[in-house]
Amino acid sequence: MPSSLNRNDPEPYVAVKEVANDEAFEQEKANLELTQSLKHEHLIKLIATCQKGPVCYFIFPWADGGDLRDFWKANDSKERTQEVVLWSLRQMLGIVSAINALHGQNTRHGDIKPQNILHFLRAHDDATMDSRGRLILADVGVSKIHREITSMRQDPTNCQQSTVTYEAPEAQLDQREGKAKARSRRYDMWSLGCMFLEFTVWLVFDYSTIRSFRKSRRARDDPKDAFGSFFVQTPDNVIQIHSAVIEAIGHLRSQPLCGVNTALADLILLIEDDLLQVDAEKRMEAPKLLEKLERITRKAEQSSDYLYPT
Repeated sequence: MPSSLNRNDPEPYVAVKEVANDEAFEQEKANLELTQSLKHEHLIKLIATCQKGPVCYFIFPWADGGDLRDFWKANDSKERTQEVVLWSLRQMLGIVSAINALHGQNTRHGDIKPQNILHFLRAHDDATMDSRGRLILADVGVSKIHREITSMRQDPTNCQQSTVTYEAPEAQLDQREGKAKARSRRYDMWSLGCMFLEFTVWLVFDYSTIRSFRKSRRARDDPKDAFGSFFVQTPDNVIQIHSAVIEAIGHLRSQPLCGVNTALADLILLIEDDLLQVDAEKRMEAPKLLEKLERITRKAEQSSDYLYPT
């Protein structure tokens, strides 16, 4: 039995991804082989590949907790205890560590969003598992293949909306210029900032507030680009942070859990100053982000007042 399956489960479920294009299959396979070589506990494990006729398949462990949005919804009514906040910080740190590992191999993910963060309730490897499970970064392979396709579609499908929402501003610049430029690893930093801001909104408020936050971004967007992006383009073609994002950050800072000298206040500052920067060159690179987030997490582990002020 592959090590990625739970040996104690007599009937383990798996997730199967179908790829009908040989070139796409080979490219994704190469990306996933690189991922497997990193042996990172927050990167998805590939169990096997197989082929039936012209169609190729990738087999992964089944995420029994769904994705990050499923986690937010399933745990929405539960109290935001110290343990929940600390678990969340540790999982964010794990995701950043996984991104740092990818970037260290000169590889970007390119499609970071809550739907690509899977929630595993049971371990599928030899690493220890927190009682709340573990968040794992998925879709490392297909992101590069489908990146331009999903962002350029004219039909407002669910897939497009979720992808465009977390796109960095340079993607819109490329679209405006009709070019498909190579994107740097700092592209991932913007997407992380968007996702971590939503995570913080959930920690401080609830999932309905995340939905309201999205609606407020869509309501003030140009109708033809109404995907809830975290930035807007002015009539003068200047791209800037969406006013709803600025308001959300201000609202978070007014809450006791995000008061001065708290973990979430420092996380929000990190998101605002180092990740959600329109100019990609001003975004923090993964190694430095990992260092700063680890400092926040370790301090939160040592100080309950910093983690969860009462």
